Amino acid sequence: MVWGVDMSVGYDKHSLNHQLVLDLPFEEMTGLVTYCRAQSNIVATLRGGPPTWQQFINGLQYLDFVPGTLDFLDAPGAASAGLDFTTGDFSVAVWARVDDLSANRMLLCRGLLNVDGWHCAILMNGSFVLYTNQGAGTNQSSLSAAGEVVVATWYLLGFTRVGGSVRCYKNGRDVTNTVGVHLDLTTSARELHIGIYDPENASPFDGGMHRPRVWSRALSAREHMELYNMESQMFP
Repeated sequence: MVWGVDMSVGYDKHSLNHQLVLDLPFEEMTGLVTYCRAQSNIVATLRGGPPTWQQFINGLQYLDFVPGTLDFLDAPGAASAGLDFTTGDFSVAVWARVDDLSANRMLLCRGLLNVDGWHCAILMNGSFVLYTNQGAGTNQSSLSAAGEVVVATWYLLGFTRVGGSVRCYKNGRDVTNTVGVHLDLTTSARELHIGIYDPENASPFDGGMHRPRVWSRALSAREHMELYNMESQMFP
């Protein structure tokens, strides 16, 4: 079962699943790989400690990351080529609970700052941010205000890029505070990393994570709220 999806109409027919290029519901509950539910061949491997499979009493599953052992997930660049956005719109959503903010905490990363691709993170001041990067040594960022994320609390964190604009969503609401003027991204063939920055030694995530998703389209504000309303009751 995929939480928050009305399976009576079918996974691919549900409007929120249109143009999903990454959907990792973490259903396996065992082992060192987790499989994408979207129409792609992405298989993410658990690295480091590795992250620990966890489950709420209601059956919802998630992965718990410990920064001391550099827990993270990765998937090959070729398999995750659908996440190589350059000129097109895209969106990200992930359920996250951060347990410590003494360092920046990476959510999803498919690029390198000032070089290529994109990445999103929770910063030490409790803001969350999406970076887009160019090979000319430039980047742009859009982020929430400080303090939007506090420790030991589950949030649905999301981003939507439309052209040169990025909006940030927390629990379905637009909380964008600083708006960058986003240029087209430099193409990236890097691995997809979840819970760590691309060199695999910086900004390790600390806490729980559930169902990271990426769309090759712009989710509307209404769709971000719809995701939150459908899934929030599953979290304590």
